[in-house]
Amino acid sequence: MFWPLSGALDVAAFAAVDGALQAPVLRLFLAAALRDLRRVSRRHLRALASLAADGPPNGSIALPQGRRAVREYSRLTIVRGKQAPVEGFSVPISLEGETAVAQARCVFHAAVASPDAAEMPANQMAAIFDLREIGERPLIARNFSPGDRIRPLGANGTRKVKEIFIDRKLPRADRARFPVVAAGAEILWLPGLVRSDAALVTNWSEAVLRIEASLL
Repeated sequence: MFWPLSGALDVAAFAAVDGALQAPVLRLFLAAALRDLRRVSRRHLRALASLAADGPPNGSIALPQGRRAVREYSRLTIVRGKQAPVEGFSVPISLEGETAVAQARCVFHAAVASPDAAEMPANQMAAIFDLREIGERPLIARNFSPGDRIRPLGANGTRKVKEIFIDRKLPRADRARFPVVAAGAEILWLPGLVRSDAALVTNWSEAVLRIEASLL
């Protein structure tokens, strides 16, 4: 998963807790977010326990102080009632050096090398591209847009990016700030998730662009 789970309750780990200890665990979890538990009732604790145990996987419940408990697949988080929308972004990625994308809370490290010198990606957090195939198209990191599609490497045809987010259980709150890497209008890479079949490095490639993504 590209985004770390911080300040969250792991649903699977909670399910393994002895039933007699689940309420105290939930109180500790709520105390870290709310500070003051005087308005938290048994009804809130029962509803929170039910959300963790039974879902739905993208459900939420109301809590005191204008907060909500939100379940996003395997995690529970406490958020304010209304979340500020993520600012739209489209950031040009430098072909050499670092490009920080503050809205996505990530940085891209890029370098151009010969095919023999290019380091192969160890995982989906890095990717290599035939620089000639990218051509004059601007290389950008942008936020997800409804209707986005990608041609996954090794698959037939295209898939909706939204479907990939769902399959990989990317929380809804993270989708708006996920950095989609594109060359012009063509999506090349979803860091940490999927590489497209575009701009592949072959025996005829003359220059290779290697990009690695990491969190700020």
